[in-house]
Amino acid sequence: MHMLAVIISGIFLLLIIYMLFIPVGISFQYCSESVSSGPLVIRFYPFTISHSWKSSRKPSRTANAVQAKTKSNYWRILKEDLVTVYQVSGVCLQFLKGMLERKYHFARISLQGGLGAPDITGLLTGLLASAKPALGKKCALIFHPDFTTLTPQGRMKIEAGFQIYGFLMETMWLFGRLPKMKLIRMYRKLTKRS
Repeated sequence: MHMLAVIISGIFLLLIIYMLFIPVGISFQYCSESVSSGPLVIRFYPFTISHSWKSSRKPSRTANAVQAKTKSNYWRILKEDLVTVYQVSGVCLQFLKGMLERKYHFARISLQGGLGAPDITGLLTGLLASAKPALGKKCALIFHPDFTTLTPQGRMKIEAGFQIYGFLMETMWLFGRLPKMKLIRMYRKLTKRS
C-alpha cells in the first residue's frame, strides 16, 4: 500500500514538472463589433483545448453615447496620472521583454481599431511604435490605427508560446515592480468620476 502511494505521488510529481517546462501555445481573437468572440485555443503537447463563447451584451446606441460621454473623463485622468501610466507601461514592457528572452517564448500581437478619439489613438500608435524595438525579434507587434471611430472598438489577435515556469517567475517580478498604490488611486478616480 505504501509503495502504491509512492508510485502515484511520483507520477503526479512528474506530471507537474512536465506541465511547468513543456512549451504552451495560446491563440485568442477578439472583435468588439461582434457579439461572439473567436475561439481561445490552448495547446500543450499532446493536448489541445479549444473554447469559444458568446457574449450576452448587445451593442446599443445608449451604450455608445455613455462611452462617448465618459471618454473625456478617462482622458483627463490619463493626463493627470501620465507618470503612473508610463511607469506601468514600462514595467509591462520589461515583463514582455523578460518573457521573450526565454528560450521557447514568442508572441504575435495584431491590433486593429481606434480608441474613440484621434489624439488618444495617436498616443497609442506612438507608444506601440516605440515599444517595437524594445521587444526584440521574438515579438511581432502590428497595429493598424483607425482614427475615425467614435467609440473604442477594434479587433485583436494574440498568439503566444511560453513555459509555465518562466511565466510564473516573470509574473512574480511584475507584481513586485508595479506601483500598486498609485494604480489603486487611479482606479478610485475612474470609478468615482464615471
